[in-house]
Amino acid sequence: MNYLKRIRASNILAILFIALILMFLVMSIRQDQPAVTLRFTGTPIALTNISQLDRLDDNPIEGIIRFVPDSSSFVSVQDRTIYLTDYAQGLTTELNLPPSDFFSLVISSDGTRIAWMDGNSTIRLWDLSENSEILQITTPRPIYYIAYRASNGPLVSISESNVDIWDTSTGQVINTFAASRVCSVSLDLRGEYVAWTTPSDEVRIWNLRLGTHEAILSFQGAKPQLMSFNPLDPEEIAILYDDHSIKFWNFIDTRVIQVLQDQGRVTSMALAPHEAILVTTSMTDASTVGRLNLWDTATGRLVRNVDLGRQLGVADVSISASGDMVAFSTGTQGAYQFWGIPNSP
Repeated sequence: MNYLKRIRASNILAILFIALILMFLVMSIRQDQPAVTLRFTGTPIALTNISQLDRLDDNPIEGIIRFVPDSSSFVSVQDRTIYLTDYAQGLTTELNLPPSDFFSLVISSDGTRIAWMDGNSTIRLWDLSENSEILQITTPRPIYYIAYRASNGPLVSISESNVDIWDTSTGQVINTFAASRVCSVSLDLRGEYVAWTTPSDEVRIWNLRLGTHEAILSFQGAKPQLMSFNPLDPEEIAILYDDHSIKFWNFIDTRVIQVLQDQGRVTSMALAPHEAILVTTSMTDASTVGRLNLWDTATGRLVRNVDLGRQLGVADVSISASGDMVAFSTGTQGAYQFWGIPNSP
């Protein structure tokens, strides 16, 4: 009997020992998993190990966030400082630069460089891999917006009366266009086409490679407000109009090929880099409730929208390189939110 008791006790100890080993293995596997589970749950995703970015001051100027193309990282601004965060690893790096007044921060299409306005007369270009400044441009006149896509391509700045094209290898102006009251400017992924709005409610597209006008796009009774070249088609551009519609144009043929109709005032939009997905943030006309909207651009169908609550200043939406997460800033509340996107619309 004592012998059987000893056998049972040894078996129990062996089982406990195996259980402890299994528990240790499970914990090790969990530690190796990304800090973010990219699933659409209908609620914001919480990022762990990024305490510096949990909350921003109530300053809409600092509500800047951009996903880095072809990586699991994003760039954000807090307290006049730029941070580079790898959300898969939960690691945040402060970029080695003096405090700046950040406006209109943009990232090159290969994810190697960022550019931003430091005040209204200085443009700075930064190498993310080297964590060092490449170029600083002092503009001859105050500017209020920049666009930049191809790392070795041009940079565009907008002033009160001009659109200036800059050579990012020399810091010199290579072309200037007379343009007043420009409310939006966009560059395509290759840095070959630049588009801007005009006071006559047109969108002008210039071929930078050939140095010629490519197209003039206008839609009667609607004023263009925002625009973005389609990363999936080099001949398409999406233009947001003041009638809450987003029209996809083939600017080579100057024809509208798709129309998306939002029910609210769209404050920002972003196209997914590798899928037919458009994400917009909007505000209802009758209230201050913000919405996050997911569109299938192939069919023009609104896949899903989510009420974000009373959040004035919802802006600056950005989509991850993998197309499975969207982030945006809320200027009034001074916070970032991250949401998962379904695998397919």
